[in-house]
Parts: sequence; structure tokens; C-alpha cells
Amino acid sequence: MDNHISRNELASAVVGWSDSQVVNWEDARSVISIEDLFVYCELCELKLEDILIFG
Repeated sequence: MDNHISRNELASAVVGWSDSQVVNWEDARSVISIEDLFVYCELCELKLEDILIFG
């Protein structure tokens, strides 16, 4: 997958994920587990360092 997939496509790619769950993660309404974050990065072809905010 690439980083231009829809939230619905991303959610349907992983058993147990819903599109509302992905929306909440991306809009910072809920916290993603580290395990799900690794899967998210892999599916979207992102590096973890590219999406983490260090402050």
C-alpha cells in the first residue's frame, strides 16, 4: 500500500481495525498502541520517525 490510501482502505487491511478508529488516531482523538503504530507505518510505507512528534 502507499501513503495515499483512504482511511477505509487502511482500516479494512487489518483485522480488528475500523475506519472510525483510524480517523480517531489520525485526528488525535485517541491514542494508537505501539503495535498498531508499527503496522500503520508498514502499510502506509512510512518511517516511524516521520510521524512521531518529539518535543
